[in-house]
Amino acid sequence: IIQKLTNANASFALALDTEDPNIALTADDAFHNILVNASGNSLLAQTLETLMPYLRRAEHAHFSSTAARGSIEGHAAIIRALADGDAAAAARASRENWLTLHARIGSPRVSMTQRDD
Repeated sequence: IIQKLTNANASFALALDTEDPNIALTADDAFHNILVNASGNSLLAQTLETLMPYLRRAEHAHFSSTAARGSIEGHAAIIRALADGDAAAAARASRENWLTLHARIGSPRVSMTQRDD
């Protein structure tokens, strides 16, 4: 899983270089899907599937900005924690990674009441 995550994060970095938020979103999804699938937690997968249409606007705004490059290091922190076998650190790094959207959700440019279907 560590090598898959490392490869996915490298692909994510390359996707950000395209400056196309849709390509970056796809690469970010690939990274996070490795973790979701490895968890074996079908409830987590279902919950994320339900929430993602609402989060897409915030993610699109995030990946349209230079702030998105910080996600590369956020992903790397998750990978390091997992490689060290430190579940608590991995959970903290994952939480911090998701919280990068917090500022975007509160942004007047991002409506969380409309879905992108």
